[in-house]
Amino acid sequence: MRTTGRTLVGVLACAAVLLAGCTSSAAPTPKGPPSGSATPTSAAPTTTSAAPTSATPTPSAKPLSAFEQDPAVQGMRKFFTQAARTINTGHVIDDQLRALVTPYVAEQMKRVTGPDVGTYYPGPVPFQPTGVVVNSAGNKTIAGCIEANGYAQNPKTHKPAHPRQIVGVRVNMLQVSGRWLVNGLPFTKSVSCAGVTVRTQTW
Repeated sequence: MRTTGRTLVGVLACAAVLLAGCTSSAAPTPKGPPSGSATPTSAAPTTTSAAPTSATPTPSAKPLSAFEQDPAVQGMRKFFTQAARTINTGHVIDDQLRALVTPYVAEQMKRVTGPDVGTYYPGPVPFQPTGVVVNSAGNKTIAGCIEANGYAQNPKTHKPAHPRQIVGVRVNMLQVSGRWLVNGLPFTKSVSCAGVTVRTQTW
């Protein structure tokens, strides 16, 4: 998920160079979070722990964050897991990934994941939640830090394809027919990643 190119999180963030100060914009229907008051939840950085290799991400000895019981966070985890799997199979999107996003995000996936195809993800895309904001009963925003560079590997050498880079992001989650779907992932400088340890899982 290179921030230097239009990769998975990059293009969803905005159609510009990511580190130049991207700001989120309103998405087509389903819409993003409505204006109004929100209820933030505080966060605490956690420590890194290595997960044993298996066919699916192995749960760590303790939760990856204090927010893992939130259904919206669980929906986000499913997306980051399937996104990595889809890229590893050489596809930009498949039915499994499409089922985890809104139509707006699905439309972006071809140009979003295309540049990542050819790399290998040794586990789900690393993301460390630092807070959850309830915008409405069916709309939440998950603030946190994502390993935008450095986790995807060269499939032959299994060394990082790019230098490691952690970026702040706000993941908008929309509840549709009882399921929490990813509705946007704008990168933002308003989420500080200083002192935040982004924990990882492996297959």
